[in-house]
Amino acid sequence: MQQNQNKMSESLQKLQDLLQKLFRADAADLDFGIYRIINYRRDQLQTFIDEDLPTIVDDILNADAVAKAAQQKVEDTAQQIRQTLGDNVIDTSGHLINNAFENVPMVQEYLAARRKLVTQHPINERQDDVYNHLYTFFSRYYDNGDF
Repeated sequence: MQQNQNKMSESLQKLQDLLQKLFRADAADLDFGIYRIINYRRDQLQTFIDEDLPTIVDDILNADAVAKAAQQKVEDTAQQIRQTLGDNVIDTSGHLINNAFENVPMVQEYLAARRKLVTQHPINERQDDVYNHLYTFFSRYYDNGDF
């Protein structure tokens, strides 16, 4: 988990560094053309790069409809199993505790949904992917100060 967090932090930092170069954050002395606008909005750009961008990515990934739907399916099926077959089939953490029920279609559906949920990429890996894709996108259009 810590390694994933470090990897994500490195990806975010790499993207933030590129955006700093893109917007010439180090060129406050330039006061013409687009640089005048960038200088005028420097604080807003810095806030976006440092705070807003990571928040936006987190919010979008947390609102991932596919992950929520998979989680909801697991929870609904578990509740249905408890109501239909009793509380002695799966424990509170969702593990099958009574193997006598493993061939029941409802239990098989639950186990398949749970496996699918477990195999989804954790949010940290998806954050890392998003930051790397954004970096790749912006770096294609920027080379040593030129667009």
